[in-house]
Amino acid sequence: MRPARRRGASRCGGARARSAAAVAERRPAGSTVTLYWRPGCHLCEQAGEALRALRPALAFELREVNVEGDAELERRFGERVPVVAVEGRELAVAPLDLAALRRALAAAVARS
Repeated sequence: MRPARRRGASRCGGARARSAAAVAERRPAGSTVTLYWRPGCHLCEQAGEALRALRPALAFELREVNVEGDAELERRFGERVPVVAVEGRELAVAPLDLAALRRALAAAVARS
């Protein structure tokens, strides 16, 4: 039996946050975060670096998908990259606020 989460306990950030290990322990295996990117996009490079840095703490699988050369993805995203999706649902689009991305990603991955 899992202990109840304290009312008002934050899942990320601040003094009331649970440890990354505790959050990762509750998360189902296989949470997938996808970064849609394009070569030569400095915002895409920043997003990739941020996601790779967050991966150990949030315990998610990272897929990096180059949209260039894929007609469907180019039509879907155009110049609107980077795009971060969790389990197929778009979470953030450029320009990314990295602090907000971390909070949203922690919450989304915990729910998935």
